[in-house]
Amino acid sequence: MIRQEVEVHINDSYHWTDSTCVLRYIANRDRRYKTFVPKRVAAIREQSTPSQWHYVGTKTNPGDDTSRGLSAKAIIRSNHCTKGPKKIWTPEENWPQMPVAISEEKKKKSLDEIAATFGTITCLPDHSFVEVFERFSSWYSLKSHVGVDCFGPLLVRRGRSMLKRYGVLFTCLAVRAVHIEVANSLDTESFIHALRRFIARRGQPQCIRSDNGSNFVIGEKELREAIQVRNQQKIHEFLLAKGIEWVLNPPAASHHGGVWERCIRKTCKVMKALLQDQPLDDEGLRTLLCEVESIINRCPLTKVSEDPKDPEALTPIHLLLL
Repeated sequence: MIRQEVEVHINDSYHWTDSTCVLRYIANRDRRYKTFVPKRVAAIREQSTPSQWHYVGTKTNPGDDTSRGLSAKAIIRSNHCTKGPKKIWTPEENWPQMPVAISEEKKKKSLDEIAATFGTITCLPDHSFVEVFERFSSWYSLKSHVGVDCFGPLLVRRGRSMLKRYGVLFTCLAVRAVHIEVANSLDTESFIHALRRFIARRGQPQCIRSDNGSNFVIGEKELREAIQVRNQQKIHEFLLAKGIEWVLNPPAASHHGGVWERCIRKTCKVMKALLQDQPLDDEGLRTLLCEVESIINRCPLTKVSEDPKDPEALTPIHLLLL
């Protein structure tokens, strides 16, 4: 569009983004994605080629200036939006390089681990029934593997002011049951408190999975930046002390978190239907999220029969109350 409108000859054009996921989507030629991604990638490729797209760090991305709370004077004074990062004016070999997501050695190890999970057992003479049950029964993993993600901000009323709160959603990776906590902020301490409340109410999981800080694709920029600066080491030490494994998804694999992203989308949809743009205080927000949690946990996991004589469909709440 710019080439058509301006009367200046442009030799070549380059496009910059701090999203490693987007760059890999554009460069991909082998893997097939669901409808949402390829349509947008096709639109990008109609106007550009993968070789025109390059990586720029989040801190030096001019597109993020407005979301950092900079004033108009500060933006004009920095010349960041008009000139871009300093490194892009250097020779191409000095341009910022996209971080490597995973080494070939780790990738091979991961594939070996995946292949091992599909093995079968023919004889277990030295193992008790309990050990076999714990290793291979899906009932054992009912509450032992959990995914966690954050969403928000959620505005609450306190007097004449509006404050921000955030939702911390835990979802069982076996039966899709959800548990929602409210966090006053997204700093490390607040997140650990949410984890402690979840463990106290639902029991201690064996493994917790979450998105990598650089992989959050939630529309609220503030949320993504807050999670990136979170003290990941402190959280890891807290979980390690309790014997919980913490697994971070690869930076370039946003689709790995599809389970909890879907739950968050469902949560927001139910909240919108119940809230109807009414302002809430802290107590009202906690009550609302408990009701949302209850509604989601009553979604059927099996086919709903039209015959009134048949048993009711299985839901996550049935399994949680076992």
